[in-house]
Amino acid sequence: MDADITALLSNWTDGDERAAEALTRAVYPIVRAIAHSQLNRSGAGSTLRATELAHEALIRLSEQTRVEWRNRSHYFAIVATVIRRVLIDHVRKRDAEKRGAMFRFVSIDDVTDQAGTSAGVDTDWLLIDCALDELAAIDQRQARLVELRFFMGMTIEEAASALNCSVPTVTRSWRFARAWLAGRLASLRAA
Repeated sequence: MDADITALLSNWTDGDERAAEALTRAVYPIVRAIAHSQLNRSGAGSTLRATELAHEALIRLSEQTRVEWRNRSHYFAIVATVIRRVLIDHVRKRDAEKRGAMFRFVSIDDVTDQAGTSAGVDTDWLLIDCALDELAAIDQRQARLVELRFFMGMTIEEAASALNCSVPTVTRSWRFARAWLAGRLASLRAA
């Protein structure tokens, strides 16, 4: 299936609209499952459904006409960013009038716990997004790693493949990113 997705991506990049449609059909169940998992962990599922999140993500991806898709890993790395953006846009819209009043502190360990997070509807996703943007300004690859691990649910090995890095490098980066984000979230909350 990886080869099929990579071939469809290549054909889409070359302008084949049928490849774009076939790609959407091939990846939709995967993107929807990722959206469902993310919504269960984020607590945004009370006002946003997995189908809506998946559809919006795929619409935004279909608008990416200038991307030269390399392979499945590259595509799903972009999916992670798009899902994050859709979720953050939804939270911003939903919470525009009540910013700050209902949120609780969340540690980076809560955010990145793959077994199940205590982060929920009262998590300040905008604060997390702000911290990730700041991390991206310092080290884009580490911010990307957090997106892949948290928003896509990738393992260290899968993230290493998507980032084209070794597992030990990603493991070290993961430790740094978690520590940096923990400190930054604490200071943003205190501000």
